Amino acid sequence: MTKKMHSYWLAPLFGLTLLLGCQQPPIAPAPVSVVAPVPKVYLPKFHQSAQQAIEDLGQELTEKLSSISRTDQSPIPVDEFFSAQSAEVSQAGRAMQKQLAIVLGQKLAPLQFSPLSSKNVSKARWVVLASYSAVKPAEGTPAGSWVRLQVAMAHTATGEALAKAETYLDAKQFDADPTRFYKDAPMYLVDQRHQEKLAVLAGQQRPLEQSIQVQALFADTVSDYESGRYDDAAKGFSEVLKIAPDHPGALTGLYQSNWQIGRKDDAERAFGKLAAAGFDAGTLSFKLLFKVGRTDFIDNADLAAQYKLWLKVVGQVSVAKSACADVNGHASKSGSAEVNDRLSLQRAERIAAQLVQSTPAARGKFKSNGIGFKETFVGTGSDDASDAIDRRVEFKVRPCN
Repeated sequence: MTKKMHSYWLAPLFGLTLLLGCQQPPIAPAPVSVVAPVPKVYLPKFHQSAQQAIEDLGQELTEKLSSISRTDQSPIPVDEFFSAQSAEVSQAGRAMQKQLAIVLGQKLAPLQFSPLSSKNVSKARWVVLASYSAVKPAEGTPAGSWVRLQVAMAHTATGEALAKAETYLDAKQFDADPTRFYKDAPMYLVDQRHQEKLAVLAGQQRPLEQSIQVQALFADTVSDYESGRYDDAAKGFSEVLKIAPDHPGALTGLYQSNWQIGRKDDAERAFGKLAAAGFDAGTLSFKLLFKVGRTDFIDNADLAAQYKLWLKVVGQVSVAKSACADVNGHASKSGSAEVNDRLSLQRAERIAAQLVQSTPAARGKFKSNGIGFKETFVGTGSDDASDAIDRRVEFKVRPCN
């Protein structure tokens, strides 16, 4: 190849080399910023009808459960709305349980929801818990009286809440009168099971499988009692006690059923077990109904006979257990502090005197205190069924000096 031809071929090659050498390195694409979705904020809502409140709870649960698989056809039990303060179930709480089951079944189909019972609890992976509580006026709610409704759908095995919802209902639209079983109960049935359900509603994890199965059998038996099937109820409460010997609801149910049948000796034995369990737990909270502003019990012959039995048994159990207790009288938040302090003390003194009168060996074991309305649970001063727990007499077990 001639020198001239050699230069002819080298020139383009040299130019290409220069061109390639001058190219800039590829520019990395700008990072794409991923903005996390802003979670929806659920502001408190205040309703004038129970149906609106239940629809609101159902809608909030549905939105929060939008990603949940709905292929499982196991029934999901819905527990009764129970009082966060007293563990009672009111007429409104019973009705709203059924309403909530219907609303959730419509909004979360094909998932099936139904009121808690032994028929739907055995294979249940999830459960819906529900509670209500009277709202103290100082909590910043609109003018008027309100009831807070809370629900949570949780795993039965772990107690992990999949979703929670809360709303408020006008107290005038909420029938706080307890259902018949709870109205007849001698004591408020607050215990560890009650506290566990409240913990799950607050977002804490508590295994629920065993307690929900016990609750289902208990609910079935309460239905027997409220339908007047007292023999069946006595058997059912006995079955609950085989599984949970310290269940206060079953102990009081056994007492109440036997009392209704006229088996007074069996009723007294059942109440003795109830009182003993209370002493072991450290507290007994009695529902003793006094006349307004007085230390006399209300005019009801059957209740008067029951009160006499209760106080006799409490005195006997205190002697048998060598236990002492403070008798604390409480009052609702109506009237002046001075009047309620004095009245609650006078009521406590009357109870302590009757304890000693029925069980002389209990003399010196009970000390009377008037708490007034310093330790109200509800604090509305409405003086009706919604704040009945504020008008209670408690026995607080203490060391004997």
